[in-house]
Amino acid sequence: MPLSAFDFSEITQVWERKGLLHNSQYAFRAKKGTEGPLLLWSLMNDRAYLRKEDQARGQGDLKHAYDGVQQWAVEVVLMRMGVPEEYVQYQAKLAMLTRTAVITPFGVTEKFRRASGLPQGGTHSCALWNGFIDIMAEMQHEMAKEKGVMVEDEWGKEWELLTQLFADDAHHCASGTDCVKGLEERFEIATLWSAFFGMEHRATKCNATVGRWSKAEWAEDKRWTEGGLQEVVRIKDLHEGTEEEVPKVETGADQRALGVQVNMEGCWSGAMKKAGAEVEVTARAIRQMPSVKSLVEMCGKAVGWQRLLFRTKLLSVPGEEVRKISWSWDEMWTWKHVTHF
Repeated sequence: MPLSAFDFSEITQVWERKGLLHNSQYAFRAKKGTEGPLLLWSLMNDRAYLRKEDQARGQGDLKHAYDGVQQWAVEVVLMRMGVPEEYVQYQAKLAMLTRTAVITPFGVTEKFRRASGLPQGGTHSCALWNGFIDIMAEMQHEMAKEKGVMVEDEWGKEWELLTQLFADDAHHCASGTDCVKGLEERFEIATLWSAFFGMEHRATKCNATVGRWSKAEWAEDKRWTEGGLQEVVRIKDLHEGTEEEVPKVETGADQRALGVQVNMEGCWSGAMKKAGAEVEVTARAIRQMPSVKSLVEMCGKAVGWQRLLFRTKLLSVPGEEVRKISWSWDEMWTWKHVTHF
């Protein structure tokens, strides 16, 4: 294991103890994971239903995210996070002297020096990426003027959500009458951040959902309207002076957020279809595996059941629907045991 792995392990522990990373970051951090942002999105759904609150949400992704981080940006990140100058210079020299080879389907390439980028799978890449995108998290919360989405904790205390970050995936949100304006503000700040660091925030890799409620005297008579789908959400690039329209997603359609179909209406049918397809693929793969009981059981629990659980645990899905999906899995399991064990 490279020495830098031990260095950055200790460095990130200091960052966590000192609270230097923004709370809106959920990737590559101890005691955090995909459940955090997914649960917050579910709480936003509850808020929309209980308050009949208009909401706009968007997901952003960067083109060649890890590959686009320049060496000067790495140095800025480390200095911003309080790393001593001597160590920053050491890392710069290490990056310059390091030679990289890439394993491809056609063989291993010749060694070359990386002009930019964080190697995916590198022992130091996750820490550097968190420090890098932390600048965008701070910009969102310092520069935002439009209202985010308010959610309540277990004691009834409210706090405002503006953005949730998981690696290079960003989920932005806004609420109220001007929710579209708020969402465009989040995209604008993200684009400003990416332009400064030479990244590309493409509208084609983003999506937006606008949920509007119909007008009625009583709250229980209000319904989702089709008007939100016609509203245009744009990404404005202040650096280039351009505007791009963000692809729209219906309030009840799948957005494939972090691998789980979380939509504003809380519909589960799309998620269950994809869960069923995944169960079928996993069942076919295990059918072709060597008939080693311990291996089959380990893969079944670690892959099959865990993926199904991940798909469904934040959805209000009837039990019989889950049983329908797991039927092919049960059939494969019985066949494997009867014929091979």
